[in-house]
Amino acid sequence: TYLAPNVGYFVQPVTVEKDFRGEFKSAFRAKSYVSELNSAYFVYNAQDPQIAKFQEQRFEVLRKAAGYEDMDKKFMQYYTYMPGDVKFSKISELAHKVAANKTTAVDKVISIRDYFLSKDENGDPLFKYTDNPGIPDIPSASKLMYFLFENRKGYCAYYAGATLFMLRSLGIPSRIAVGFLTVDRSDKNKGWYWYYADQAHAWVQVYFPGFGWLDFDTTVGNSDAQESPKPDGTPPMQPPRAWLAVDGVVQSVDTASKTMMMNVKHFVFQDKEYSLEQGTDVNMDLKVATVQRDSVDVPLGSIQKGDQATAVSYAEAFKKMQAEANEKGAALLSRFPSPEPIDEVYLKRKDVAKPEEKAPVAKPEDKISATEVLIIVGISLAGLVLLLLLLPSAIYRYLLLRYNSAKAEGNKAYWAYRTAGFYLHQVGIPRGTLTPMQYAKEVIDPSFGTGFAGFMNVYLKKKYAKEQPFTEKELAVVNGFLKPFLKTVRKQTKFSHRFTGFISPARSISYFTLPNPNET
Repeated sequence: TYLAPNVGYFVQPVTVEKDFRGEFKSAFRAKSYVSELNSAYFVYNAQDPQIAKFQEQRFEVLRKAAGYEDMDKKFMQYYTYMPGDVKFSKISELAHKVAANKTTAVDKVISIRDYFLSKDENGDPLFKYTDNPGIPDIPSASKLMYFLFENRKGYCAYYAGATLFMLRSLGIPSRIAVGFLTVDRSDKNKGWYWYYADQAHAWVQVYFPGFGWLDFDTTVGNSDAQESPKPDGTPPMQPPRAWLAVDGVVQSVDTASKTMMMNVKHFVFQDKEYSLEQGTDVNMDLKVATVQRDSVDVPLGSIQKGDQATAVSYAEAFKKMQAEANEKGAALLSRFPSPEPIDEVYLKRKDVAKPEEKAPVAKPEDKISATEVLIIVGISLAGLVLLLLLLPSAIYRYLLLRYNSAKAEGNKAYWAYRTAGFYLHQVGIPRGTLTPMQYAKEVIDPSFGTGFAGFMNVYLKKKYAKEQPFTEKELAVVNGFLKPFLKTVRKQTKFSHRFTGFISPARSISYFTLPNPNET
């Protein structure tokens, strides 16, 4: 996702040349006013004297910002929301202690930043950066509380989360932002930016009346994050221009000579469209061509007679040709080299009609007595009731089966999410109008001491960044989430609640009618 509400003004996908597709998942042309001086880290954490002076100038301006008294109430309620849990009261106490005697919003923000940068009694940093913050000794303890009051070690998400709740407890509207720092990392390819998974970052944005949302990064220094390799390769370039694109129906394929005969009625040559009054058979050379069906590479032998296909050529032979003035499509097609050199073939999905079923031959009906009718009706009703009672369990078993049989990373995460959500709904903990992330953070994790929100972060990443593979840590989260989660919830839920929930088909039906809000 390209998110730049303040400074970005242009973005366009760039096709990755096939020779680079193994190295580059995607590429984009983008234009924005982003610079190092705008990045959260350099503006608020850098020690350079000029940057420090720039910082102080910004702070002086922000000290003159208006207060929040005249702000929209719904806006303030949303961006200063704090859960009613006891542990958040402790965070509020810490925030008021750290920001004591500070009167302006920006000075309160700076005091929290300075708290994370402070030293202990031995002169060592009070807080440290680590990618492995460890886990609390007590399984149900909050990771955030463990970070703030015990371990004091964590990565950017810990600092951003702690800062968010400290600011909100002070009545300062704030939110979390995530992304990558955009800087030149290759001396040979200025203007191309490489993004590595270990450079993903999270920070806080604070709202100032009259200025809008401004970045504040309270994460302490991390030298490891600057050790990613400096790329020196060629960036993904636009592929050569497609001079010819032909649509038609496959007539025959010769896998030995790697040729294909296609009946053509429409083609595009050098960006101009041509239509033929009658279909014309065209011989095509596929020796260097790649073949795809539904965006998946397939062998040449998978092409079948009757397939709808599009053939694309980047050949120099077509580049050098020129269409004559007012030349008809048939005349131009006759001048093309035969066989035509083709680079890519895209097969379209075929919709195969099902054969019509023959009407069953009517058989003479046997007469049955009224008693037999009542027995049949009674058995049918009993069977229907039993089937309805077993419906929730059947759905749950089906979801578990889909989860256990899922091979792809994204599929496994999806079925884990669906199974967990269905189970919670059936035992009487519905999501209601909450988003899945709110549901995980505000209802499930505080109630059961689980890591549902952590799993949701990984699941939503896969949902909205499908091309980006899981890291080993994220893969471990997906594979190790569902079974311990279900076991924990089952232990802490009364048997009577579970039993009544899993014989309630109405509750199952209501699960599938839940609203589907934006899950980000």
